[in-house]
Amino acid sequence: MLTRLFLILAMLALPSHFADAEATQPTPETEGGLYERIVPSLVAVQWTWTYEYGRMDFVAAGVVVRDDGLIAIPMQAADPGVPDVQMGDFKIIIPSREQHDEQEMEAVFQGRDERGDLAFVKPKETSGRKWTPVKFEDVPVNIGDRVSSVGMLVKSSGYRPFLSGGIVGGTLRGELPTFIVTSGRLAAVGAPVFNDRGQAIGFVNAQPRTMHLLHATGGRDAEFFNNPLAALSILQFRPRLFVPAREFLMCINDPPTPEKQLEYPWVGAALTGVDKDLAEAFGLQDQAAIEVSDIVPNSPCDKAGLKTGMKIVKFDGQPLERGDTPGDISRRLTRRVQRLKPGTVVTLTVMSEKDKPPVELKMTLEKRPVRQNELPRYWAEDLGFSVRDITFHDTYTRKQPPDLKGVLVALIRPQSPAASARLENEQIIQSVNGVPVVNREQFKTDYEKLRAAKPKDAVVFVVLTQDGQTQTIRVEPPQ
Repeated sequence: MLTRLFLILAMLALPSHFADAEATQPTPETEGGLYERIVPSLVAVQWTWTYEYGRMDFVAAGVVVRDDGLIAIPMQAADPGVPDVQMGDFKIIIPSREQHDEQEMEAVFQGRDERGDLAFVKPKETSGRKWTPVKFEDVPVNIGDRVSSVGMLVKSSGYRPFLSGGIVGGTLRGELPTFIVTSGRLAAVGAPVFNDRGQAIGFVNAQPRTMHLLHATGGRDAEFFNNPLAALSILQFRPRLFVPAREFLMCINDPPTPEKQLEYPWVGAALTGVDKDLAEAFGLQDQAAIEVSDIVPNSPCDKAGLKTGMKIVKFDGQPLERGDTPGDISRRLTRRVQRLKPGTVVTLTVMSEKDKPPVELKMTLEKRPVRQNELPRYWAEDLGFSVRDITFHDTYTRKQPPDLKGVLVALIRPQSPAASARLENEQIIQSVNGVPVVNREQFKTDYEKLRAAKPKDAVVFVVLTQDGQTQTIRVEPPQ
């Protein structure tokens, strides 16, 4: 009780450099009306990561975005590095609003949507509940516009909602056109953003140096949230950035479902934004361009006829979007391609030499290779490590052939025999006791036979390190 009282008093007495500027606050009528209207749309989403030797719980801020109870959370809160099969026990937490106690209901994870960096959950059963969604709108946002947001405090503060706002002061032209609020701050990550007419125009997504969780168990996060001043710390370092609604409306209208996960397209090339000097050499002043720096054999780019060193100057007949740095140009094009579907035919306008006119090449987008979070793991419990199959990304970053055989070490339990023998994450196991490893399923079968026959014998692995070196590692089982 004393902690909560201290928190409330601290909120009221925040230093001036953390408090919102008085001139940027909505009028009392707007403030009260917006707050009361939006609070029923805010919920917390809890889920459990059950990994090989333990479990951790996470809670993130969510906002109801559809009448059927669809809830959006920042994608970073559903860690993209965690295997899908290890995520479970999703719950929607409806915070106490003084009229009733905190409520929990089971939920189903719908999936992650990389097109707008969101993840979605839905209630398992609605039980006739009437949801109050936030209806986001693609509304122009101008410099000088006043904006407000309603977010939630952390779990230890009862997920209490609060309102904050500021003035739109500028635009960052990075991978996403994110608006920066320079006068005042926004409420918290996961908060919807509104203009002075009460229209939902944006969302505060995860961003550097801001907390995107409301609670976590295990590791540094647990230490932070167990601190009675956690909520005050978050209040002092609230975000200034939000993403306009046009960048994620397609995600709300066409979200993933458990039955139909999204398929992302792939071009199969490394793309680099052209800097000023190279642009001048090719006569591309004041024009955004991308250089093809590497091409994967038999990829869509390779089949379309692109060559290393070519300069892409248009996509589907339109000039490329500029960014604040040359790297932003390629990232913005990647984001644009990501919102298309595999099988889509696109037109690339490219230059191969500075004295030759550009030519158009047709390219058919293909389905992106499997990612690590889509793969199951096998847990070798006696030695304390798990493995998964190798992905295209694993071989490409190591400059290895795409048909490389073996399994990748995904997790090692601290102080386990594997850790003592200095087996490391991201190493690729290529043989066990002299027997070549093909894939996870074969590794599982052979390993279990080996341990059943010789449970006390040491196991010798030949591994490929990330820098391409081969090592032999002998692991002694617990006696």
